Amino acid sequence: MRRIPVLSRRGEPLMPCRPDRARHLLKRGKAKVVWLDGTIFALKLTYDLPNPAVPGLWAGDDPGGKTRVLSVVLPRARRRPEEVLAVEIPVPQGEVRRRLEQRRGYRRLRRYRFRGRSARFANRRPPQCWVCGRNARPGTDSCRHHRGTPRTGLPGVAPWLPPSVRAREDVLLRVLAKLQAFLPIRRVTVEVGRFDLQKLRDPDIGGEAYQRGPRYGHDSTLAALVAAYGDRCAYCGGPGPLTIDHVLPRSRGGTNAWENLLPACRACNQAKGNRTPEEWGVRPRVRPKPLGKAFRMATWIQQGKGYLLWRLRQMGLEVHTTFGAYTAWARKVRGAAKSHFTDAGLIALSEYPSAEPPEVPLAGLRLAARPAAFRPRQAFKAERYPEARRPRQAVRLSSGWARPVRVNAGVRLGPRPQVLRAGMRRGVPRTELVACGDLVWLEGEGRPVVVTAIKSRGTVACVRPDGAVTEVSARRIRRHRPRPGIVLWARRSGAR
Repeated sequence: MRRIPVLSRRGEPLMPCRPDRARHLLKRGKAKVVWLDGTIFALKLTYDLPNPAVPGLWAGDDPGGKTRVLSVVLPRARRRPEEVLAVEIPVPQGEVRRRLEQRRGYRRLRRYRFRGRSARFANRRPPQCWVCGRNARPGTDSCRHHRGTPRTGLPGVAPWLPPSVRAREDVLLRVLAKLQAFLPIRRVTVEVGRFDLQKLRDPDIGGEAYQRGPRYGHDSTLAALVAAYGDRCAYCGGPGPLTIDHVLPRSRGGTNAWENLLPACRACNQAKGNRTPEEWGVRPRVRPKPLGKAFRMATWIQQGKGYLLWRLRQMGLEVHTTFGAYTAWARKVRGAAKSHFTDAGLIALSEYPSAEPPEVPLAGLRLAARPAAFRPRQAFKAERYPEARRPRQAVRLSSGWARPVRVNAGVRLGPRPQVLRAGMRRGVPRTELVACGDLVWLEGEGRPVVVTAIKSRGTVACVRPDGAVTEVSARRIRRHRPRPGIVLWARRSGAR
């Protein structure tokens, strides 16, 4: 049974109601329909409740390598728990690294244009010590004089994480904050793990071999590689100078694991480039140890769980943790099929450790979270459009790229839409303006779309939920929501 979100007269989230109760409120004029992202709608009461009792909902997070699911469940004491909704969240893969490199290129270009611009490290403001106010040590909230001083409450500085790992957790937090706007979520259960990577790679390892890795007794990784494979290049056999070569390049998912490293001279390393030895056509002279599992998922969970729990507690939620083994045992006892949605519902209801497994919640609404991405600095390239619908202003060049089309600040809606460039939006009401990243309705479309670019000739490029790009006239659009950031689309196939 699908539950309908309910908001108070002031916009505060209340407990969701059944469809028959929603029809009763609408028929008697006690509520009105408020549209949210995608095709989701909620009821907003037209009268004030004297003392609303909101017990709250429980949420569960099931992490995954490519997708993760956040499930919101209504726990009930005497009846089977019911799933209010479940959101399928895509996990960022290599987009974060690509954007960081793009930002680095923009920064270097600006520094080249403006020679007098100060260096970036001179513009930073270091964090302050919570005891004395001096500059704190990197990644902490205290200086070197007050290191280890106990502090009541949560730390003021988030644990440092690599940008790629932090982006995985921030997507979940943004979706959870969006759900809190119309659902009274009080408790969150997160599935965490404890991983021993050496035991995962070699279950029989122990004793001195467990304590001393292949780099033990050497000043650097290169020295350890030379001691293990010799002081010659692994490809041409030259004397060097030697460098560290990744058998599977890091840009294609390779890691710094010992099984993925070989000593190579600078010429061979540069000639190999972004290729594997098989693609390069050169067989290494020394046979590297077999590349085991990278255990990326275990590393990501182990790195990001402290930051995720810290942010959830800062949001004022009751945070619980559970483990994948307990979830698998509960799913096996209840006889449920393995899926992200099933695991997320069981995680939301888990009371680890408990001898009684939780009930599998009834399936509810299935949503898919998609980022409302747009391009403020450059326009679309011609190859993003079908052959017959390429914009005239985007000319395809012989190199495969396209001449960029100018992206404007926004378009003013009305009988005669007006394209507004940067600096011309002053005095224009926000209700009449559509900018890049806004959620709009199209004529004849049953689902809203995201504005990704506004062309100089008055057409608007939009992206549908399935990723298809379309270009329409500004007369055919109607404003819905300004820059939602992440859009929650209703999935077509909602059955479990």
